[in-house]
Amino acid sequence: MCNPTDKRLDPSKFKVVQTPQDCSLIPTLAVTMWLGWMGILTYMTIILIFWASTTVRTVCVGLCILSLMLPRHFPGSHGLAIGGAIMKQAEKYFGLKTTIEDWSGLEDCVAQDKAVIFAMEPHDVLPYAVFAFNPHLGRLPAGFGDKVSALMTGAVFYLPFIKVC
Repeated sequence: MCNPTDKRLDPSKFKVVQTPQDCSLIPTLAVTMWLGWMGILTYMTIILIFWASTTVRTVCVGLCILSLMLPRHFPGSHGLAIGGAIMKQAEKYFGLKTTIEDWSGLEDCVAQDKAVIFAMEPHDVLPYAVFAFNPHLGRLPAGFGDKVSALMTGAVFYLPFIKVC
């Protein structure tokens, strides 16, 4: 953990970006689109098993199968634009605060085209903190956010409506 009072760290090198929290309707809907699908799939499965008609079951299962068969980069640039808008709203919803301890060190890595690894804790199947490095948020030096990747369990990508870009 970072301790700002540690003598080895120079607090003048820290860059803190904080967004005020906003839980109004638009950010809430955006976060529901981003993270709410997990609950929606759970409820949809329960409804399909116990209460849905054969026609509704066929349509829902067909949509799930279609989502798994679509090309890897579907829907392309439109999907990235929608995802960027969702990340901007999620930034407001969660009141994201990012502290970078050595901004100039990151800029040097960009200039030298070096790889950087961020270790974050806590980690989950879908890591919440990953969205802090989304290029649409502009929290990292210019040119750095375009090359960011995150590690996740491969099992996530077997779920309907999840695509790897």
